[in-house]
Amino acid sequence: MHKRKIAFIVEGEKREQKIFYNIQQIFFKEQTELEIFTLSAKGNIYMLAQKIKADAYTDTIELLRELGKEEAKQLEGLTRDSFQEIYLFFDYDGHTNNISNVAERQQAMEDMLKIFDNETEQGKLYISYPMVEALRDITVMGNGCYTRCSAGLQLDNMRQYKRESAGNRTYEHFKKYNWEKWKEILSYYGKRISCLMNLSADDMSHAEFVECIETGKIYEKQYLQYIQPHNKVFILSAFPQFILEYFKEEALYQIANPPLKGEHK
Repeated sequence: MHKRKIAFIVEGEKREQKIFYNIQQIFFKEQTELEIFTLSAKGNIYMLAQKIKADAYTDTIELLRELGKEEAKQLEGLTRDSFQEIYLFFDYDGHTNNISNVAERQQAMEDMLKIFDNETEQGKLYISYPMVEALRDITVMGNGCYTRCSAGLQLDNMRQYKRESAGNRTYEHFKKYNWEKWKEILSYYGKRISCLMNLSADDMSHAEFVECIETGKIYEKQYLQYIQPHNKVFILSAFPQFILEYFKEEALYQIANPPLKGEHK
């Protein structure tokens, strides 16, 4: 029996790889029918989109194979048809460093959202604002509000943000997250996304909530409320969004409460 293959395509070769190794251990450990590949686009997810836009016959997996020896080795003997699902993870700040013109940047993001809109085709895109470090940027004041909601998109601001987010010792090491840490992260994400999208998450079903946090809808809010008027982003990680979309509520409950030995699922 062939295992179902999933590809996680990330920009970097270190931090994102650690995150997905951890996600695989916590959330996919019991799904033995899956084979998961974490592949690096070497910071070029935007370039993947542009090449696909230019050639309708090009596919994401073949483009990745061309990026380097390691990717070619991982994909040896595999084609796009080998993968049932493809997910791509992009840092918004990486894109702003590539294109400084605001109009060009907006058009490029719209292209990416159109091309990477389905995990069973070229792939489904998830965006971290401003970068992967947003996953560990969890700081809440005593009144339940956030000490830092947004980050400026200038290069100097990005360097400062990376340093400051690294100072959160509780969530510093991605590869050491356990289920308790992820519960805190998912809960925190729910509060933050509800704030950005003006949602009442407590009054919504899991399916309704997931529909409201679709990548394109989040980007539209980011662009209209933060990017366009202020050249900032509302700090938000893509990884909790993916987990909440991928797993139904009952599946997350099962992960949180695994059966005891001898019990049947």
